[in-house]
Amino acid sequence: MQVDLDCWLSNPDVTEFVRHHNLTSVRDLERHYCARVVRSANAQNRTAVVWQEIFDNGAASDPNHTVVHVWMGGWQGRLSAVTAAGYRALLSSCAASMLCSLPSVDMLSRGIRFTQ
Repeated sequence: MQVDLDCWLSNPDVTEFVRHHNLTSVRDLERHYCARVVRSANAQNRTAVVWQEIFDNGAASDPNHTVVHVWMGGWQGRLSAVTAAGYRALLSSCAASMLCSLPSVDMLSRGIRFTQ
């Protein structure tokens, strides 16, 4: 993860927000924030795109209005988990750079197929 979420708790305004909203952890705060972002995007008839860490941390909350950007190694398992949970996925070329060495890769139940 690129951001140490615990740093949020060093800010008195953030800790007051956490207390006021009855959040019990930094993960709860992250989930709250991400849900607001998705709702905001949806209200503007847009789809939110989140990094896979948001999904991995349990902060992705709306498969109908969220695309998960899979970009880290081990992409096959991560992509499988994302799509099994009902989310659409965006696969980065950095995660799939090994595709060119594979004769064929079936992209799960989405009907997307890469062939060499």
